[in-house]
Amino acid sequence: MSVFLIILISVLLFIPGSLEPFTKGAQDNIVTSNRVGDQLSEGLLGDPANPHIVNASCTIDFFQNTTPGHGGCQFTGSTLEERIGVQDRRLVNVTLRGNLSAHGGAEDLLCWDNNGTDPGRLVEQSNASNNAAKSCDRPFAIGETPPNRADATVTARRVVSINRSAGSAEKVDVVLIVEVW
Repeated sequence: MSVFLIILISVLLFIPGSLEPFTKGAQDNIVTSNRVGDQLSEGLLGDPANPHIVNASCTIDFFQNTTPGHGGCQFTGSTLEERIGVQDRRLVNVTLRGNLSAHGGAEDLLCWDNNGTDPGRLVEQSNASNNAAKSCDRPFAIGETPPNRADATVTARRVVSINRSAGSAEKVDVVLIVEVW
């Protein structure tokens, strides 16, 4: 009788744990965040022949929610949802973050500085707001604000390269972050 009870208790404890991955609602959000991250990093923001290298002009147009200014951009549509192919019932946030300074530290939201003397360059938002000569007129963030609870969102991260400035071919590695909830 005791062997039967031990086996019965083991089975009852094992079955819910084995079915748990199939009952969670976030599974489709995982797929969505990874798909959007792949689409953006492998072609929508640049040339599909050169994945993970994004075009600065396309990236600015994407995050400003404007129509692409040239034919090299692979996205269409007027809203974020149309551009990335996500249904209205999901909320999405896409940001570009990085650490451009020589010192180590946390990733900061990046933006495009378009002051009058420079054709444009990539800067960290915290550096732009602390320096009067820099402005953060085009932050690389689009979509709804993610909830404060970390367990409520699913995040996909992709490392991409982008030009440091409009007049330079020097590229920097930054992180493209897609959050879905």
